[in-house]
Amino acid sequence: MRISRIAYVLALAAIVAGLPGAAPLHVRAAGGPAYNLMMNWFPEPEEGGFYEAQRLGLYQKAGISSTIEQFGFSVYPEQYVLSGRATFGMANADQILEWNAAGAKLVAVMTSFQTNPIGILWHAEDKTIHSLADLSNHTLIYTFGSPFEQYLVAKYHYTDFHTKNNDYTSRGFAVDPTAVHQCYVTSEPYLYSVQGLKVKYALVASTGFNPYGAVIFTTQDFANSHPAVVRAYVKASVAGWTSYLKDSAPTNAYLRTAPGAKNYPETPAAQTFSYTQMKKLELIDGGDAATHGIGWMGMQRWTTLQQQMVGVGFKVGGVDVGAAFTDRFLL
Repeated sequence: MRISRIAYVLALAAIVAGLPGAAPLHVRAAGGPAYNLMMNWFPEPEEGGFYEAQRLGLYQKAGISSTIEQFGFSVYPEQYVLSGRATFGMANADQILEWNAAGAKLVAVMTSFQTNPIGILWHAEDKTIHSLADLSNHTLIYTFGSPFEQYLVAKYHYTDFHTKNNDYTSRGFAVDPTAVHQCYVTSEPYLYSVQGLKVKYALVASTGFNPYGAVIFTTQDFANSHPAVVRAYVKASVAGWTSYLKDSAPTNAYLRTAPGAKNYPETPAAQTFSYTQMKKLELIDGGDAATHGIGWMGMQRWTTLQQQMVGVGFKVGGVDVGAAFTDRFLL
């Protein structure tokens, strides 16, 4: 999720406390109930597989109806799922652990990104940075509270290291030659370059901190009581990603007209950059997906993430990882 982590953390406990077991919503549609998805960003290639599945009618072919809700900056997908306003939501794996630690009963049922696309970019003219181990004497602009920052600081022991909260613009970065900026490697490197900023970047995953990205989750109750729906949803979504990675052009055009796109418009060139990066870096179909298939998640990755987060102070050690994710709908 790219909204303010401060707002996210402050809202988390209050939301969970006020939602003691609401069930996901089944929106009544013409052909039966529709099981809706709340994204964690606006329509873009990073969510292309789900829009591909919608565009091609793959959910209907799998036996269910599905819709994609319009994202906004005040939206928390976890809140929507817990309150019953959405059946499925999108988040990163570290967020699933945090919500479960706060008392929510959420379960991740598939992932989009085997390699998380979160990265850090820096000014190309800055010759002191060769990797993410070299951020001493720099200011990181990032979404406050994101676990990767604590992980990097603990691993590399930066000195004279400062932070600023992310305002989702390039302004602070542009005026400070010592600034480095959180990014999606599929997006901001291109967007900053067209603004005249020369940048280099690296994936946070290259340091060993690699939460599954853009995971799809629902409540544990819904997964247990409606396994056929969840399996159909996962099957169609995986098929959507498989199709999208073969030819993105039709759905990229569709994305530019999807609900919410006007609030974060992307050019065809920006979409092409995102798609090319996903393909080149094998973010979706690399890693375990190369062996097990798109969407796959493994216990070792989740356990390692939990240990990493606990190691830098996040209180997620009590979470039952085996309940926070499942691979049974991918088998």
